[in-house]
Amino acid sequence: MDNQFEKWQAAYQQQTPKVDTSALLNDVKATHRKETQKAWVDLLSGIAVSIFVLYTAIFVTESTLACLLLSAVVPVPMGFSVWSFVLRRRGSDDTQSVAALLAEKKRQLQNKVKYWKVSAIGIAVLWIALTLVCGVFWFGGDHQTMWLVLPVIQLLVVLATWGRYVVVKRQLPVQLRKITALYTPSDK
Repeated sequence: MDNQFEKWQAAYQQQTPKVDTSALLNDVKATHRKETQKAWVDLLSGIAVSIFVLYTAIFVTESTLACLLLSAVVPVPMGFSVWSFVLRRRGSDDTQSVAALLAEKKRQLQNKVKYWKVSAIGIAVLWIALTLVCGVFWFGGDHQTMWLVLPVIQLLVVLATWGRYVVVKRQLPVQLRKITALYTPSDK
């Protein structure tokens, strides 16, 4: 009977993943804490940008067309910041099992890629719209330098955001394999 018990125990230990659960829990909690802080920064900055665009539309623009175009942009930063806030605040409260912790870690990594993808697409769309608006004003006779500078500056932001998305997306499979390897039973 003792021999059989030892065999079961050895088989269980062989099939049990070698995971430092306290380190994993601390990592998941730290990442969740950072994501919460980033969520609040995104939300507050989205509100600030929307207020700035609205202020610019009302008090700075000189034409009705410019006011209407800028007013149409006001909900975009606010909408993105609310979406980002909800995405980053989601999380699992189950910290009882290794599988739940690893699933939460995977979800955090996948959300990071999703965040940068949506950011890159959104910023590219805004850049196209900004370039069109600037072109309308420039070719409409308003030859202020800002109509040339704004699309160039925004293009740098677009390129940086797409670059970040590409890097995060490229790292995802490697990071997911590491997490999967943590929970795959060892062959030792």
